[in-house]
Amino acid sequence: MVTLEKLKNYLKVDNTDCDDTLQMLLDAAVRKTQDYCSTYWEETLVTETRVGDGKTVLHLYRLPVVEVDSVLINGELVEDYTERLSIGRLYRAWPSGAEITVTYSAGFAAYGEDVPPEAEAAIYQTVAAWYNNPTGVQNENVSGVGSVTYDISYELPLEVKQKLASLRQRVL
Repeated sequence: MVTLEKLKNYLKVDNTDCDDTLQMLLDAAVRKTQDYCSTYWEETLVTETRVGDGKTVLHLYRLPVVEVDSVLINGELVEDYTERLSIGRLYRAWPSGAEITVTYSAGFAAYGEDVPPEAEAAIYQTVAAWYNNPTGVQNENVSGVGSVTYDISYELPLEVKQKLASLRQRVL
């Protein structure tokens, strides 16, 4: 995955003055890109708790799903479900109002794949945008010395979202 050393090389930073800041931005960029794509780049153990809706399909939020470790309904282990891990779905009658807890592994690296190159590029580009524009200036208009628009929400840049479009999973 993207390391601080690789990131500093990408940004052409050759000192340690900003290491803490760069690491914080790197961690935030990894989280934001994973959340945007509803995935994990590296294999991660996930626990999701839901309220049953009486339907027969339970959609898991993070893809790709590697394996389901356990499913609990109101604290009791159940094994009478079928799964389609490739699309992150579990099938059975999910009791309405019941607390359903699913623990599973998800992430690209679990399949022996490297992190997709577009994800790695998106992380670099996100950190670069945040690092090079720490005040969050989005618009600037100087004619007659006027107006600046700030956005310090640290959202993913539009070009990063476009880069991640093919990796983005639909969450139903």
